[in-house]
Amino acid sequence: METELRETFDITGVEASTINSYSKSVAEDQYPDLEFIVGEAKTTEIAAIWRAIKNDEEYREPFESFIKAWKDSQYDPNDYDVVKGVYEGFTEKSGVTVGGEEVQMDGIPEEGLAHEAIARFLMEHQVEYDYQVHLEWAHSASGGYVLDFRLADSADGETIYIEYCTSDTTRQERPPYRNTNSERPETVRRIFESNENLDTDPGDKTGVVIDGEEVLDEPSDTIEWNDPATRERFKSAVTETLRKEVVATSFDLGAQLTGEEFMDYVYDHKVLARDIVDNLAEFISQARVREWDPEQASTEVRKYIQASDEIDDGVEEFCELCLAAYTEFTGVFDNRTKTDFHGSIVLTRDLLQAGKVDDQFLYQYIFIDEMQDLNQVQFGVVKALAEQLNDMRIFGVGDDWQSIFGFQGARPDLFINYGQVLGAGSYEGLPDPVSIFTDDNPMLADYEGFVDTRLEDNFRCPDTVVAASNAVIRNNEIRTDKNPTGLAGGDPINVHHLGCDTNEYRRNISMKSKIEELIHASTYPPEDIQILLRQQDGDPEFYYGLKKEVPDTVDIRTAHDSKGSEAEHVIIPKVSKVGGYPSMKPDPWLEPIKRPPEVYQEKNIPYQLEEERRLFYVALTRAESRLDVLTVQGAESVFVEELPDRLCDHLQPLTEDELAEIDTEKECRKDISGSIDAKFTDNFAVVNWDDGGLVGLNMYDASEDQSKYIDELEGNGTVVTLQNCGIEFRDPLNEEGADYEQLQLQLDPDVTIQTQSRPQES
Repeated sequence: METELRETFDITGVEASTINSYSKSVAEDQYPDLEFIVGEAKTTEIAAIWRAIKNDEEYREPFESFIKAWKDSQYDPNDYDVVKGVYEGFTEKSGVTVGGEEVQMDGIPEEGLAHEAIARFLMEHQVEYDYQVHLEWAHSASGGYVLDFRLADSADGETIYIEYCTSDTTRQERPPYRNTNSERPETVRRIFESNENLDTDPGDKTGVVIDGEEVLDEPSDTIEWNDPATRERFKSAVTETLRKEVVATSFDLGAQLTGEEFMDYVYDHKVLARDIVDNLAEFISQARVREWDPEQASTEVRKYIQASDEIDDGVEEFCELCLAAYTEFTGVFDNRTKTDFHGSIVLTRDLLQAGKVDDQFLYQYIFIDEMQDLNQVQFGVVKALAEQLNDMRIFGVGDDWQSIFGFQGARPDLFINYGQVLGAGSYEGLPDPVSIFTDDNPMLADYEGFVDTRLEDNFRCPDTVVAASNAVIRNNEIRTDKNPTGLAGGDPINVHHLGCDTNEYRRNISMKSKIEELIHASTYPPEDIQILLRQQDGDPEFYYGLKKEVPDTVDIRTAHDSKGSEAEHVIIPKVSKVGGYPSMKPDPWLEPIKRPPEVYQEKNIPYQLEEERRLFYVALTRAESRLDVLTVQGAESVFVEELPDRLCDHLQPLTEDELAEIDTEKECRKDISGSIDAKFTDNFAVVNWDDGGLVGLNMYDASEDQSKYIDELEGNGTVVTLQNCGIEFRDPLNEEGADYEQLQLQLDPDVTIQTQSRPQES
């Protein structure tokens, strides 16, 4: 923002910050000793709370019930592609350890790479650890210490801490807010020395300090850190130093895991430890953003469970454990001695309302970007700021059509009505602004306290994409009314109706095959292609399988992660009623703590569907040139139905006439080409249909000769034509009440099986 103001308008001296950093400054000014615990340090605190609760005998029974249900629904150690995908996702991505922790990568990535190496060493030796540990027992003049790693207790009760201290050159490159003095080796070592003049109690604690100055053989700013070989040499040096230091303590390292054993261990840790803690953290976040204390959160959860006809196994027990953890959390993050970013926002709002904020934090003019992403607590800060000074001016910019972070508490309805929310037009104790303005200021003569301006020029997308996305989003009831226009022209949107099975495995294979085909045929290079998924970890088989199949330079990300991005060629798969856009199945673990904004409840508007539609709108509007949407014939998403036909080319294996014939006759007949992918039983096979993907072949009425011929053709890749093949839609198996149909081929004596080598024997 500062760069844009300087380069575009030649404006300098404006204070630009996030609402988090602003609130942190206000809170620290009022409470100088307030300690902030954020990022991985906060996750570590929550993990410690979870560990204590699951080991508490009082919660033994609910924990056992929960963990059994969690494993049944979340844990699949036998899916090699998923296990390998999780492992590779951690090891190939810079800034993430194999334990799943995010590490900071500065301009000189010395510390981040060291943390990756240390975490891997500990994971390989099956050592449980906490990352970014806030020390309750040691305090510095600038607040508490946060050390890198804390190991589980050794046999004699000794606790081992590991700290990597960056080299002098790296410390000199640190931003001003980093307390580099506390990162010096001599400072950290001093924490673990008994000294009656220091407010520390090292007791049975041991510090392992790795001095970056000794690890590096040259100044860090002269090293070519982008070279993969250099990075690996550095990590190896850190690992060997760590090994020597740990061996010198009383800690007993376990056997080192390698290969698939280590891969399995990483997967187990992610699903059975990290993911659970992340869900607990999200549960707490959902309660806090609604400003529910533990007692009210418990009441709301009970109301939800009592009103529900059916609750998934383990969910009620998980909520019980989370509520106990939330109570403990509020004791740690008390907003007076310790807090996080959310806590500082609450604190700042309350301080503003009480008139206790110093003038240096008050402003006459406030500009807010991405205003549609604010939650109700953040809006409270803005409103409180607006009430501090006379003649305050607030300018908010945002797009409620792109408000997609409802899971974080974002409130598009607050942005839509933000003039009312902020009290514009209410001038109690002040003269009416209109009376202040005179004929000398004619443009201000009709001032009403709030002006709503629509910015409707889209400079990224062709008009076909903009017009189509406009048509989709207008099906939302809670939205602003506007008419964006795009760049002139644009090709029609390609909508591919795959004729594949809705079975998850066969649908995934078919989608991946079509994506590969589109990438290969694209006029744009792989680096200009973006694939936008509805979800990643919630659909691991598809995500990790896709990453394995497409070129590395293709940008695969979720639609949530696509905000602010763009690509010449965008592919949006799984826009269907099963496993894609919209994702209408609620998260069973978190749903009891969530509530839609009041306006959706009052007007009985489907909040989740409108949120999903906004997400699909964001995905559509990433395309600069070409846009491909992939769906399944018979199970098309409502969003496909909302795309205007005049702006789309619908590519489908069955014509409208054939679909009409199926509607009336329950079947149509046509020649089908492909190969026999597999035959699972005497009565069921799968055809790799050239026009659509993997589709089921019902052989219940097949002749004995036909069945034998299918046996011969299975899996050998022979191109086969099923002449006069029956095609129909059937209700999907084992899905009572499903509102879509599944395409299926029918093999009977009226069908002739033809290959290039020979026809079906009669």
